[in-house]
Amino acid sequence: MEKLHNALRWLDRWGKSVITVVAAALAFGGAFWGSLVDDNDSVLRWVLFGVGLVGAITAALVPIVESRQLRSRIKGLETDVARVRRQGQQAEADAKLEGRSEFLVALEAGILPLLEKLGTLVRARRAPTKAVLASDLKGLAFSALKEVIDPSIPRLRANYFKLRFADPGDEMYLQEAGSTATAPRQRFDLTSGTAESDAILEMLAQNKFVFTDDCVENPPVGFDGTRERSYRTFISATASDGVEVDGMLTVDSPVAGSLTGADATLVQLVATIIAISEAIKDGKKDDAED
Repeated sequence: MEKLHNALRWLDRWGKSVITVVAAALAFGGAFWGSLVDDNDSVLRWVLFGVGLVGAITAALVPIVESRQLRSRIKGLETDVARVRRQGQQAEADAKLEGRSEFLVALEAGILPLLEKLGTLVRARRAPTKAVLASDLKGLAFSALKEVIDPSIPRLRANYFKLRFADPGDEMYLQEAGSTATAPRQRFDLTSGTAESDAILEMLAQNKFVFTDDCVENPPVGFDGTRERSYRTFISATASDGVEVDGMLTVDSPVAGSLTGADATLVQLVATIIAISEAIKDGKKDDAED
């Protein structure tokens, strides 16, 4: 079909050129031979002059018609471009509106319950009550992460690791303090001097997150991609209450590519809420006020 279309376009382009050349030849030939005809044969002379006139008119009209057709096609293309631009702008506006709606739904379904639970925790006075509320908030946070990110992701797991210090000594480590399933590791030793522990320490120090869509094909800096693991994609985010780091929140799945970088923002937000609840539960205070 494409070859036929190209052939027709070729014939149309060259056909017009042939018509123009033939018409010009008729115009010249009619005028020339008409001037050579004997004065007594006026009919033949006028016939030849008429042929020349028709040829001249045709030779002049072909480029005019082609120019008008070209302008018409250009105008049609400009109209199509304008229509596509309007459609693109409308699609962008619709996408923004849909994204805003999805964000509000996620906020209502996942974040507001956490904040309400956090408010209850703030008002609690007894330490045992605070411990129970903080534990409930953590479980609610895990459920919110799974629901808001994508409940259809198979074996999506959320884990929380609390930053602790060895006694005696100053060795730091992350201890598993909550998970929706079996935690990937019970403890991360941060003073072991390995590339992975250094990468985690840098993430915690900068209050950032680490994301990879596939830890085998695209392992992050310091991550051993050759070691067999139960997950392929993960997000690890620093859990800080705004004053100090309390731990690390991770979300992972065995399906590569099922998490995205956009999900990291939500993980960071939930990590912050958990860190604040842990600070309230542990009775942490700002030393500057003492």
